[in-house]
Amino acid sequence: MVKKSTPRSKKKIMLCVFIVLIACLLIYSGIWYFVTHKKYETYTEGLDINETGVLRKILNPVYYSGDGEHEYTVAFPGYLSYVGNLGVSEAQSGMALLIWPSIFGESEYGVILYDEGEEHQIVLKKEGEAENSGEQKLVNQYAQNIEELFEFAKKQWGDI
Repeated sequence: MVKKSTPRSKKKIMLCVFIVLIACLLIYSGIWYFVTHKKYETYTEGLDINETGVLRKILNPVYYSGDGEHEYTVAFPGYLSYVGNLGVSEAQSGMALLIWPSIFGESEYGVILYDEGEEHQIVLKKEGEAENSGEQKLVNQYAQNIEELFEFAKKQWGDI
């Protein structure tokens, strides 16, 4: 004779499944926090945390520093994301170098350039060339500015 499950035992099973799911989420969140914060905290030396609220300061803080000519930022990854960024910008022109340090592979790079009043966001290869060959002319035009931004990033964070 086969016993039928009672509504009470179904509730117990549902509660156990719910507890296991919550435990898995908490464990994954803890691993995420440890991995991302350990990586990005190495970039915050000499920078001040941007006061943006308690929860943001814990989960994905933003650090900032500026010397009048250049501004440096470190934006930690958002909750359960592994992608944050480092930024160096020229205060006067607004041109910026963005670096997406990888936790599991190679870093990626991009620049924001202003040409004739128009903003251009360009993804770069590590060698400083545009990934999209149609944007290489603009990258060549601002090569000196881009190189300077890479040098300032290297002074601040070393080889990335």
